[in-house]
Amino acid sequence: MFNFDRSLLHLQETISELSADSPRDLGKVMKAAMARIAGKAQGKEVNEIARKLLS
Repeated sequence: MFNFDRSLLHLQETISELSADSPRDLGKVMKAAMARIAGKAQGKEVNEIARKLLS
């Protein structure tokens, strides 16, 4: 079910679209990313990846 590469790609696209550039943008990134990948990944894993990309 969880595909790291696909989730990473979606997160990178979402971060770029939102012009997110710091950990304080995590909430808006998570909201948009989870809407995009609903049912394909766990929120916990997506959150961990997003935190690393935004730090």
